Amino acid sequence: MLGLFGSGSPNDNTDRMTTYSGMHDHTVLGSWFRRLDVRRWTWYSNDGFTKKEIDHFLTRQRDRGLIKSYRTVRSAESPANSDHVLLVAELSLTLLKPRKTPSLPWPDVARLVQDAELQDLYNITVQNKFASSLGVLPDDLEESWTSFLHVIRSSAEEVIGPARRVRIPWLSTDTIAFL
Repeated sequence: MLGLFGSGSPNDNTDRMTTYSGMHDHTVLGSWFRRLDVRRWTWYSNDGFTKKEIDHFLTRQRDRGLIKSYRTVRSAESPANSDHVLLVAELSLTLLKPRKTPSLPWPDVARLVQDAELQDLYNITVQNKFASSLGVLPDDLEESWTSFLHVIRSSAEEVIGPARRVRIPWLSTDTIAFL
């Protein structure tokens, strides 16, 4: 939880913070970065000599690639006229792409358009499935649409089959079949 570059002498507050960090699996970021003293101190006393590192960032990420830098910015003023100095940590986040849900293969509609026997067989299959499920349609519109879609898709899968992907669009289907 503590790195190699902590500052000052430990006291009761240091023990409390390290105990809290240890219990909650936190890391104290300021102790992992080597900095100049002018970038380390977060509190300056009014006497002009006393300075302490009392403000810290705690994180559960121990990956040092996530946090790029950690320092104080002395030129930034707070509207509350505080004796604390602004503490800044620069993070490097990588966003993940959302996972695609696998889609169902499309039926070979071109084959259905060209073959009259296949059209008749598909029509008969759809009519038979609708005859068996139309009397039991649910009252909810979404559920009705889902059952309708299931009948159409299952009939297309049984009768037509999935379309073959043509990766070379300038070749005709006859040439691809010949290959």
